[in-house]
Amino acid sequence: MVWGERQNENAVFEIKNDTLKYIEYYNTTYLISLDENIFTIRYSDNKILSQNRLLKLTKDSLVLENDDKTLLKLFNTIDNKTSNSQ
Repeated sequence: MVWGERQNENAVFEIKNDTLKYIEYYNTTYLISLDENIFTIRYSDNKILSQNRLLKLTKDSLVLENDDKTLLKLFNTIDNKTSNSQ
């Protein structure tokens, strides 16, 4: 799935299986995991890049909360562009 901050805008990152690729740094692959509602992104050497609390995950939206309670709301940009063009 490809996730962006707005439904009809460019993507921020892509998730496939247990990997994440930021669009800006597409040649770099990060590992992801979800344990007890904690969404973790790790470098390839297994060091933690970030950990956020997963608040919502559907086929259309992803909402994460960091330690200072800031929310990151993302939208599935591929599915939304496809459905909007039909």
